[in-house]
Amino acid sequence: MWNRRVCRTCTPLDPAKRPDSFLARSDPSHVARVEDRTFIGSRNEADAGPTNNWRDPDEMRSTLTDLFRGSMRDRTMSQGPGFNLQPA
Repeated sequence: MWNRRVCRTCTPLDPAKRPDSFLARSDPSHVARVEDRTFIGSRNEADAGPTNNWRDPDEMRSTLTDLFRGSMRDRTMSQGPGFNLQPA
């Protein structure tokens, strides 16, 4: 049974063809725009395509290694029953 309160953006599909199925669309204004911070790391710049930012893989590795150094300090994770990952 479809409930408008559960999914305000869902549209029920034809029940004869798709029983208990719904179309869910996100609001375009909720999409994160991060193209300026997305990079393709490849040896050849042409492999990144005309609409992507490109960096040499060695340069990217160096940048990311420095950026994430120490980021997991004091964040030990444990695995408990049911494969539930949580901070220790």
